Amino acid sequence: MKKFIVLLCFLPFLLSCEQDSALSHSATCPPNGEEMQSEQNWLKELQACEEHYECKLQENNAYRCVSTTQCDPDAETPCHEEEHPKDEVLELWLLRHGQTHANANGILAGWLDTELTDLGIEQAKAVRPKLDAISFQAVYSSDLKRTVDTARLAYGEPIQDKRLRETHFGDYEGMYILKIDPLCLWELYTFGDFSAPNGESKSQTRDRVVEFINELAPGRYLVVCHGAVIRILSNELGEDYILDNSEILRVDWTNQKVIEKL
Repeated sequence: MKKFIVLLCFLPFLLSCEQDSALSHSATCPPNGEEMQSEQNWLKELQACEEHYECKLQENNAYRCVSTTQCDPDAETPCHEEEHPKDEVLELWLLRHGQTHANANGILAGWLDTELTDLGIEQAKAVRPKLDAISFQAVYSSDLKRTVDTARLAYGEPIQDKRLRETHFGDYEGMYILKIDPLCLWELYTFGDFSAPNGESKSQTRDRVVEFINELAPGRYLVVCHGAVIRILSNELGEDYILDNSEILRVDWTNQKVIEKL
């Protein structure tokens, strides 16, 4: 019965997704500048217009499909900023460490220096084929053993920086997750400005991590770090990524966007 109720709750969302999908595969808007001779035709084409086009009425009473990526100071919609050239882009490959003994046993480990399990070692080794052909300006990790070992197994010797550490969970360090106060656990899960007793808040973690990132020159970097660190950086880009052990999030920090998850 509960599953049926949940399905009913999500049914409108599923239907809307199906409609959006159908629209996205319909005929595309005519190329930039092509005239559309009637309002009826405009209404039809407007529904098919893709993200970067907008149908506008011209002085001759014809309609044109105008690219919104071209800056027009008189346009109702704001101009789209052009992306930076590739040689000016700061690209981050954010790799979460492999499984640790704390992960395997349901223990909360922030600054607790827990080591990789046998599975975590294999997970880190399995990342290497994805990175072997990639050239990085540098490889960084936190100074905690789980990220240092993951970096060595997945690519090479990292430059260690304390600012890339996981959030400090204060009095909850080393505790079984199920024994933590449920309210605090919920705040941690929903990723509000969580702060454990005698620990570090999300905003404090964010400040030190972003400080590190902003010191990097343009280029491509491998950054081996922690779950909360990666989630915070994705939040800075308007996203909310929760990575499993040894997953990678590619980020264009300069243009403020996520490229892909690997």
